[in-house]
Amino acid sequence: MHGHVRSAAADWSVYPVGTIFQISGDSSLYVVDDYGSALVGTGTIDLYKPTTNSMNQWGTRRVTITILKWGSYAKSLAILKPRAYKASHVRQMVSRLTARVAA
Repeated sequence: MHGHVRSAAADWSVYPVGTIFQISGDSSLYVVDDYGSALVGTGTIDLYKPTTNSMNQWGTRRVTITILKWGSYAKSLAILKPRAYKASHVRQMVSRLTARVAA
C-alpha cells in the first residue's frame, strides 16, 4: 500500500492489525497490515517504502507517533492463530494476543 495511507509492519500484540497512526511532521497516514519476526517484542514499526533508495533515505529513526485508530487484537489473533505452527515469532504474538483478548 502506497500513497496517502501507507503500509507498516509491527508486532500485532503491541500494534494490532488495522492500527492507523501518523508520524509527527509527516502528513501521511500509516496502517499496520503486516508483521515480521524481527519486530516481535521490540515495539518497533517498519514502514513500507516503495524503493530501495527511499528506504535507505529514511533509514532507522526514533519518531513520535500518534495513534488515530487502534486496530483489533481479536482480528489479529484470528489471522495469526492458524499460522502459529509455522514460526516461533507467530506463536509469541498468539500467546500475547490470547492473554489480551481474554482480559
